[in-house]
Amino acid sequence: LAQHTDSPAMLQTAQKAGALGFGQSSDMKAFAPKAQLFSSVNNWGPYYVDKIQQLMDGKWSTGDGPDHWAGNTWVGMSDDYLVLSPFENMPADVAAAAAKAAADIKSGANKIFTGPIMDNTGKLRVPAGKTLNDGELFTTLDYYVDGIAGKIPG
Repeated sequence: LAQHTDSPAMLQTAQKAGALGFGQSSDMKAFAPKAQLFSSVNNWGPYYVDKIQQLMDGKWSTGDGPDHWAGNTWVGMSDDYLVLSPFENMPADVAAAAAKAAADIKSGANKIFTGPIMDNTGKLRVPAGKTLNDGELFTTLDYYVDGIAGKIPG
């Protein structure tokens, strides 16, 4: 199971049901040690140190994303602003493959949003070889990809 809330409730429910899932925002292992595969952990420390230093140097701005959208921060694994908790509750070969995939994402060897990417209606959304940039991810990712059932409302 996956979710995008910084609450342990989903993993706690998964553990009660004998299911597995992923934590988000912080390591949720303490709340559901038998259910968590890993958590993506927001590492805010470097962000705040950087922003305070910018403020002290007179270089702070409202946002550092594409076009300096206020409040958007475009950092991630390569910056150590997003880290992963240990891989657990999975076979060793799966954990090793997950660790390699994470290392490749962090190093830039694996660019997840590189085409070809098809939506779930069969329409080509990202041509082969093109990698979506942060601005495109923020403004154009309004579809489900191939393999995901459903339709985005609206």
